[in-house]
Amino acid sequence: MAQVLWTFAERAPLVLVLDDLHWADGATLVLLRHLARFLTRHRVLILGAYRDVELNSQHPLDDTLAQLRREVEVERIALSGLSRESVTELLEAIARHEVAANFVEAITAETGGNPFFLRELLLHLLEEGKLEREAGRFTSRFSIEEMGIPEGARQVIWRRLARLSEEAIRLLTTASGCAGAFRFDLTAAVADLKEGEALDALDAALAAQILRTTGEAEVYDFTHALIRHTLYADLNPSRQVRLHRRLAEEMERRYSGAAGEDALEIAQQW
Repeated sequence: MAQVLWTFAERAPLVLVLDDLHWADGATLVLLRHLARFLTRHRVLILGAYRDVELNSQHPLDDTLAQLRREVEVERIALSGLSRESVTELLEAIARHEVAANFVEAITAETGGNPFFLRELLLHLLEEGKLEREAGRFTSRFSIEEMGIPEGARQVIWRRLARLSEEAIRLLTTASGCAGAFRFDLTAAVADLKEGEALDALDAALAAQILRTTGEAEVYDFTHALIRHTLYADLNPSRQVRLHRRLAEEMERRYSGAAGEDALEIAQQW
């Protein structure tokens, strides 16, 4: 394989793209390390792409990346979700007209700017008839919650969730009952988790990029609203009712005499 690439590179500079490296088998990763050692002698650039949310400390690619950084010159380019401006540009390119700012805001918040989730959500809304064209413009009579979760996105999300512990799933499922950011201590109590179990579950959810910090010590939020909706939709209506009741009761116990935002949150749970 190496000799074939070097021969091609003698004729013209060569770029080798290896996509989805998080699914690579051991032999592929050994080949990658072997090729990387000789790159300075040939006109070859290797570009490898992978999803960091698929990795953990036991993943073979994680060890390979560490070895590559020690052995050869590697440049890492981290990609985040699309910005609100980029989402606007993408939606307007698809729609071929201006898109309402509130629709862009809702779609961006729901998907975190993830291009795959954006595409899946738009296709889902169009196929379900929940997003229509009127006078050449996208319109919808539904809220984001009523629009539902596309199957493709649901499968990707559950594949990520499946690697977490039972305690982490309990913590996240309980947090899905909150409309947005949630308090860790309160959620852990409702999930009936001991402090050590809850902290381990939180560490795992943060490492998997399911949750993100908010700048407030005890407050966290889902990286994508789609993840929260997926977990919540997996509960049957009776479990949803009981989850909101438990959250409301725990909030009342903790926020005795609450006013303002705390009182509103309690009322929303009831």
